[in-house]
Amino acid sequence: MLPYETFDEQSAWTLIRQGDKAAFLQLYEHFFHYLLQIGIRISNDPHAAKDACQDYFLYLWEKRDTLSEVRNIKGYLYKGYKNQLVKMILKKGKTLSFSPEDDDGQRSWEPGRETEAILSEEAREKRDLVIRAFKALPPRQRELVYLRYYAALPIEEIARATGLTLRSVYNQLHIAHNKLRESLNKKDRNSLGSIFLLLW
Repeated sequence: MLPYETFDEQSAWTLIRQGDKAAFLQLYEHFFHYLLQIGIRISNDPHAAKDACQDYFLYLWEKRDTLSEVRNIKGYLYKGYKNQLVKMILKKGKTLSFSPEDDDGQRSWEPGRETEAILSEEAREKRDLVIRAFKALPPRQRELVYLRYYAALPIEEIARATGLTLRSVYNQLHIAHNKLRESLNKKDRNSLGSIFLLLW
């Protein structure tokens, strides 16, 4: 067990792989709130986010003997928890705005019926153009756009969660933003931010 005031995630991970329950509890306490907040933003369901987080940590403890060395603990936990949350929500028969890979290898980005009903034909056309451009983005850029504009995570938090440098996150978001802007005509490009809101 590590003294809490000197908690080090890498050391804790090593101890957990050796079966140290106290180190596991420290890791749980250290990252639970962080993961929970991400889960709530993604799912808009606090109960599902909490259940998925608890289930994921339980899974980690049960699989402690087979855990590999990990350089980016925070990023590893983020990815694993996100997958756990998606599986749980889909199992409940709910629809995700940010869903797992569908049959054609893209992600599903379908608006809800309420959103569809209030959109004008012009707004739907703009939205559909952006959706097509969005689906054409590489998987990493799609994930970053989602985390930035839907989950509303700060750039620094996205970098920590994905294991990318701040420069890489900025660069990839800039490239993705330009590609999405190119899908619109010139007069609509300045309104890309508001069109993002129509995607989810």
